[in-house]
Amino acid sequence: MEAIALMSSGRSQCDADSNSDIHQQEFLQESRSSCVFVVEDRKVIGIMTERDVVRLSAQTQNLDLLLVSEVMAHPLVTLRESALTDLFLAVNLIQQFRIRHLPILDEQDCLVGMVTHESLRQVSRPIDLMRLRLVSEVMTGDVVCAASDRSMLAVAQLMATQNVSSVIIVEAIGNETSLRRPVGIVTERDIVQFQALGLNLNSYQASTVMSKPIFAVTKEDTLWTVHQIMEQRLIRRLVVTGELGELLGIVTQTSLLNALNPTEIYNLAKILEAKVEQLESEKVTLLENRNIELESQVHQRTASLSEAEKTLQKLNQSLELTIQERTQELWQVNKLQRAILDGTDYAIISTDLAGIIQTFNAGAEKMFGYSMGEVVGKVTPEIFFDAQEVSDKAAKLSKILGKDIGVGFEVLKYLAIEGLFDEEWIHIRKDGSCFPVSLSVTVLWDDSGQIIGALSVTKDISDRKQAEQIILQQANRETLLRGITQRIRQSLDLSIIFDTACQEIQQLLQCDRVGIFKFYPESNFDDGEFVAESVVDGFSSAMEVHIHDHCFGEGYAAAYAQGRMQVVNDIDNAGLKDCHRDVLAQFQIRANLVIPLLCGNNLWGLLCIHQCAHTRQWQEHEVNLIQQIAIQLAIAIQQASLYAQSQQEITERKQVQQQLTETNLQLARATRLKDEFLANMSHELRTPLNAILGLSNALKEKLLGSLTESQLNAIGIVESSGIHLLELINDILDLSKISSGMVELKIEPASVQNLCDSSLVFIKQQAFQKEVEIYSNIPQNINKIDVEERRIKQVLINLLSNAVKFTPSGGKVSLLVAIGSGDTWQGEATIPRQIRAMNSPAIVFQVTDTGIGIAPEDLQRLFQPFVQLDSALNRQYEGTGLGLALVKKIVELHGGQVIAEGQIGMGSCFTVVLPYKMFGSSAPSTDMTDANRRSIAGNSGKAIAPLILLAEDNEANIATLTAYLTALNYRMIIARNGEEAVAMAKAHSPDAIIMDIQMPRMDGLTAIRLIRTDPQIAAIPIIALTALAMEGDRERCLEAGANEYLTKPIMFQQLNDAIQQILAQ
Repeated sequence: MEAIALMSSGRSQCDADSNSDIHQQEFLQESRSSCVFVVEDRKVIGIMTERDVVRLSAQTQNLDLLLVSEVMAHPLVTLRESALTDLFLAVNLIQQFRIRHLPILDEQDCLVGMVTHESLRQVSRPIDLMRLRLVSEVMTGDVVCAASDRSMLAVAQLMATQNVSSVIIVEAIGNETSLRRPVGIVTERDIVQFQALGLNLNSYQASTVMSKPIFAVTKEDTLWTVHQIMEQRLIRRLVVTGELGELLGIVTQTSLLNALNPTEIYNLAKILEAKVEQLESEKVTLLENRNIELESQVHQRTASLSEAEKTLQKLNQSLELTIQERTQELWQVNKLQRAILDGTDYAIISTDLAGIIQTFNAGAEKMFGYSMGEVVGKVTPEIFFDAQEVSDKAAKLSKILGKDIGVGFEVLKYLAIEGLFDEEWIHIRKDGSCFPVSLSVTVLWDDSGQIIGALSVTKDISDRKQAEQIILQQANRETLLRGITQRIRQSLDLSIIFDTACQEIQQLLQCDRVGIFKFYPESNFDDGEFVAESVVDGFSSAMEVHIHDHCFGEGYAAAYAQGRMQVVNDIDNAGLKDCHRDVLAQFQIRANLVIPLLCGNNLWGLLCIHQCAHTRQWQEHEVNLIQQIAIQLAIAIQQASLYAQSQQEITERKQVQQQLTETNLQLARATRLKDEFLANMSHELRTPLNAILGLSNALKEKLLGSLTESQLNAIGIVESSGIHLLELINDILDLSKISSGMVELKIEPASVQNLCDSSLVFIKQQAFQKEVEIYSNIPQNINKIDVEERRIKQVLINLLSNAVKFTPSGGKVSLLVAIGSGDTWQGEATIPRQIRAMNSPAIVFQVTDTGIGIAPEDLQRLFQPFVQLDSALNRQYEGTGLGLALVKKIVELHGGQVIAEGQIGMGSCFTVVLPYKMFGSSAPSTDMTDANRRSIAGNSGKAIAPLILLAEDNEANIATLTAYLTALNYRMIIARNGEEAVAMAKAHSPDAIIMDIQMPRMDGLTAIRLIRTDPQIAAIPIIALTALAMEGDRERCLEAGANEYLTKPIMFQQLNDAIQQILAQ
């Protein structure tokens, strides 16, 4: 689109009133805007014309996505500025290649101008030849037309398919469907302007875009009239109309250009000459007739003789004037013809029917070495042809045509009749030298259509052939180099590479020895040896010979390291040092070619070419080729070195990889052992705790009988200790799972109000007992936050519990919430400086207390596992030191952070910062209501107590759970492994099953799956129990078929609620 914009911006409008200077400027601007040249590094590499825009428009391609390089014409037909010596050279190129833009280049191949139809028409303006040619002789009768209601896209497609530069918009004349009147014209320039404006071609009709009125001429007008109208109106084409205004044809600048064809000019000159001869004959006949008439009149009318003589005198004067005018015109045409013929480097030769040369221009004299007087009227063009070439082509044509076409000039005459254009021949000069030419031959016709002779146009193509030969030689060298390079690169083994290179070079150059010399490291380039060689028989080998040449190290090495090479045609006359010449003579060397092998900036060795039998004149192309091969050898040396290094690195990497694999296996084994240890520890600790807490709970609830006050206190201590131990186990397992990356958060929208309220419920009793005031502030209309509610509640309970624990009686613990970013916050929480600096939306949970406080230097150790700041505090306040470490891990899993602040005796402040969506779609959080707890008495009112199957292998747990559930009026049956559980379920069809997961012989998960596959018992509800409490246990149990999942140690109320729930379902 940028190229189209450049064309469009240069367009000028037709203006009939413009003066000549403005016309000239508009002409130049119009020529420049008809195309865009594509230039790279100041070299013309392509052209995009208006016709290309029409073609792309017709294809309805998206021009915004196309690059100029995709649509430009390449390569280009160009002409050097120095070669533009005559008008018809440019005319011939434009007509031969059917182009409308001919780039003119300087000697550096840079664009200096261009030749177009417009510029040729301007240059040819003084040529009076156009005054003698009529429109009917050159007009094109086959005109591409379209109706005015056709779309512009259809018009563009018509231009593209018919390969024309314009479409005439026509309408029918009256009821005559065969007669069409031109009403407008659409050109390539209109399509370009459309694309530059970004308009849709399919949305506009031709009638809205066509240029009108349209300029027209008649068939009888001269080409000079056409030229004047085009120049005055700045247009490129005129329509030809008849008496009724009907369309007969079209005249374009190409039509005018064809009128300048040398052949056409020559034919026209012949026609004019024939007309003059006809006039002279008519004059003589007329005079004779008049004389006869006058003689008769003398006898009849003597009296009127004087008057008749006067009339005859006037007639003679008129005839003489007409003949003089026609003769003058013929003289001007002949003069113009000779100027044209002599102004070109082409050889233009014409002959009569007998083959005798009639025209021989200055270009022919220069090309063949003959003068015009030596050949005109004397010889045939056979003297310029190679007889054998003519004979060969005659035999070839005779075979193709199946008839004999003759020999000598008859062959050339036959080719002229058939039309010979730009065919390559060999011609012979007067001095006998031969040269290649491009030959075009055609016949000459008179007015009656009879052949009167032949015309040939010959161009010397010696320069082109030499250039082609140079290019061919260069291509052959490049092909040879690629072949040698390919064979060198087929291996990374230097010995194979060197041997291959030596053999290839020796065969290529036909020299006596080719060797690759390597310097010894640390020898200062004085010592080395040949590592590869190819030598012809009769000359000694240089292999396995230690070579010492201190002259090289002192006088030559530095230059070779800079890329210098040595080309010696004769070592005896090369001015070499004696010590160096002695080394060369040792190997019978008479001439040599030495190229350095450079690896980076280091001189690795030398590529040596030796001629031993005689001296040798090394050719430039040989030197260039060997230089290229030396470069490839240097690359091969570097690649081989890199390959060796890479092999070493690969070996080392494999060793490291093996070590890493072994380390990973050890880590995996350690992780598995740790997981097994944690699972076993969880099971082994939770199983006895289940009995301890269960029986304690049953005794406190007096399910096993009445207890004294001291016994209840003792049971309370046991239960409290068990709960503390359970919390310790849970914290250790949680911290371990989070640290090992085994925890995946279940993120869901959660109410901030509910999070805070449910967390405060857990510590209110503890605070009440210590007489610690609890204060909270949560702003209204806070959006729900995306967290795992259980984990964040665990964080808040941990922080609140610590605050209550370390706050003395009469103190105060606060839970404050705030939302905001930067310096704008809603809520009572004090926002730390680093949080304000983040300037991103966040929600802050802040727990403050008025307790014992924390020293600033101890803040960094707060979040380390199993660490308490003071052993005295450890004795005074129970705890494992895991709570804050767990808080930090959980918050960081949510993408947040925890900030601790405090002073000794001044209390402490813990701030939890989590990401927050200020404009979330979640509804604001609402207050949580307390859930009604179910009564402990579950089945006292039922007529038949539910039957419960307990599958458990631990006797203590069996006794505890049986005692508790029996006290609640449940009937109990016991299975001690999975197999018994399945069998008893089939035998008794219990109302519910309590299934322990870890049991001997058959585990609980397998037993659940078997039960679910038996149609008779598949519907029995199952509660799964496990002491592992590992990540994923719940999902595995529910997937196996359990209805509910509980972890040991079990809270009896929780178990009863679960039983009641599944029985109700």
